[in-house]
Amino acid sequence: MLLSIRPRIFLNELTFEINELEKCLLKVVLRDEGGRVCTAMEASSSGCQSVHTWKGLNDLPYGVYTFEVSGGSEEVKTQLVKRI
Repeated sequence: MLLSIRPRIFLNELTFEINELEKCLLKVVLRDEGGRVCTAMEASSSGCQSVHTWKGLNDLPYGVYTFEVSGGSEEVKTQLVKRI
């Protein structure tokens, strides 16, 4: 699974692109610096390149988050920043 998030700084929504070889259910999680799950969503992968927009993140406090995507047997993590 290849994950692309541009830019790594977000405000109220987050757009990410996933290249997945097989169809699967993706679980996406944002964790705060303490490791607590702040919000989560599920999306389906079509088995190729797919772009997803995660809206409704305006209630999250500003700070550093870990963005985790898992699907099938793979998991990808990266750090993001929510700012004003």
